Amino acid sequence: MPTDVAYLKDTQGIPDFWQKAILNNQMMLQYIREKDRDTLNYITNVTTVETLEPPTITVNLTFKENEYFTN
Repeated sequence: MPTDVAYLKDTQGIPDFWQKAILNNQMMLQYIREKDRDTLNYITNVTTVETLEPPTITVNLTFKENEYFTN
């Protein structure tokens, strides 16, 4: 039976993409606490910066306006 996706007609992008991507990534999941999970619904973008000395990866999360964070 086909899935009804009519409710997504005016939606830009993939709903809950970043939340699903982070919760399905074992490396990211080790840093996400249970109390943080509700905030993942508000992520609009994820960027990374990699440095060689010392070897690090910085993950920057951008959130849309929400009840958890203020500017």
